[in-house]
Amino acid sequence: MIPRTLFSSDHELFRDSVRKFLEQEAVPFHEQWEERGYVDRELWSKAGAAGMLCSHLPEEYGGMGADFLYSAIVIEEISRRGLSGIGFSLHSDIVAPYILHYGSEALKRKYLPKLASGEMISAIAMTEPGAGSDLQGVKTTAVQDGDEYVINGSKTFITNGYLADLVIVVAKTDPKAGAKGISLFLVEAGTPGFDKGKRLKKVGMKAQDTSELFFQNVRVPRENLLGQAGQGFVYLMQELPQERLTVAVAGLAAAEAALHWTLDYTRERQAFGRAIADFQTTRHKLAELATHLQEVRENERGYLARELHDELGALLTAAKLDVARLKSRLADAPDAAQRLAHLTELLNSGIALKRRIIEDLRPSSLSNLGLVASLEILGREFGERSGIQVDMVLEPVTLDEARQLTIYRMVQEALTNVGKYAKATEATVVLKNYDNHVTVDISDNGSGFDVQQVRPSTHGLAGMRHRVEAAGGKLSVASTPGQGTHLHAMLPVRSPRTEAIRPVPTYPAPGPLTGAPRDVA
Repeated sequence: MIPRTLFSSDHELFRDSVRKFLEQEAVPFHEQWEERGYVDRELWSKAGAAGMLCSHLPEEYGGMGADFLYSAIVIEEISRRGLSGIGFSLHSDIVAPYILHYGSEALKRKYLPKLASGEMISAIAMTEPGAGSDLQGVKTTAVQDGDEYVINGSKTFITNGYLADLVIVVAKTDPKAGAKGISLFLVEAGTPGFDKGKRLKKVGMKAQDTSELFFQNVRVPRENLLGQAGQGFVYLMQELPQERLTVAVAGLAAAEAALHWTLDYTRERQAFGRAIADFQTTRHKLAELATHLQEVRENERGYLARELHDELGALLTAAKLDVARLKSRLADAPDAAQRLAHLTELLNSGIALKRRIIEDLRPSSLSNLGLVASLEILGREFGERSGIQVDMVLEPVTLDEARQLTIYRMVQEALTNVGKYAKATEATVVLKNYDNHVTVDISDNGSGFDVQQVRPSTHGLAGMRHRVEAAGGKLSVASTPGQGTHLHAMLPVRSPRTEAIRPVPTYPAPGPLTGAPRDVA
């Protein structure tokens, strides 16, 4: 697996402490909890003392002021051990943020320290017998009566519901207003009229208490309203993405654990006198699974970076995944037309990314990642077909769409001419953000060539100025599209080449950046 550079040494130290905690306090008892249907309350207080609950909360509210990666570590280590009964993530990463972001200062100081210490266990009550993913369809109501709200309704499939000391209740304060009539309330266990139903028996996750909740004329003070009345649906939409991310983190960690368990099994299981891990079909399937998990892991990295408000990191991760997928497709392309289509897609991907960076971040320097990726592929393809070693040194550049395509064609043309007319064995393409120029440096290791044969053609470069000059012992082939964009092909000037010219195929440049790509013979 590729190292996970998003996590620092401090994160890994915390991971070690989480592993030790779970091995000592949870793994030996989980089977017992599955039979009983819920975990020990003592586990929560111990986890709070170990800093595993609500670590993201500011220190003034009992947390550590840590980033989301600490929460991700807790989720991963719980999931890797199959400890499905532990509902820390819902408590820390779903319920607590609602109070932190929308609760009054009094509510924050009253409840958040208790959530961080494990003194109180929390839940959120959204799902109803007749309303699940359609939150606009909830029937639970909250009617204002003076300085109080009166809540009536029922909820089901509520995680942490049986042990919960504090519940966020999704209710309608204006049933006629649809989504705009939804509000969120904090309700403490023991409030008159608030009753917990039976623990639900499930096919899996048997140690996680999942309960029904009933509210009959439950009175809560107006101060227990989170945020503003009628804004509950908006708050839910703002917070649910992190909930989905926690589910993804847990699922991926479980999948990786399953792969490791499978690897161990295939190494131990014998068939026909050897371990089944030694059979080619088994190895191929395991490699396929590992590759897929790594791809998903890289995708997850982008979302985690976004959660850390590292928008640029998230965008770059997404771009890397697009490039990797397109490179794979390019390698499998059956003909030149398909290769052209994939190269065009790469350029379009880079242009779209640049626009997103402009719209979202507006940094001083932009990266044309589609162009960079296309040039990398061009160099590799050229090297494989011509036998010339191509080294791409590509730095971020700031270019408009037209000049991206121009530069690609210029580099392609220079490499093709070098392959035809120079006995070069090495080539270096340098893409720099210095006066917006691109340089192709070619070393032919002492072999000569015919100066006149190196002149670039004008195909695809209408309106370009070309020149070939021999000066200072070097040949300079330059194409200038204007506004400071240059390409130089530099070769030592020696005697004309007399050896047979090795044929090199012409590589298709991306077609127009809009519309279908043109056909290539």
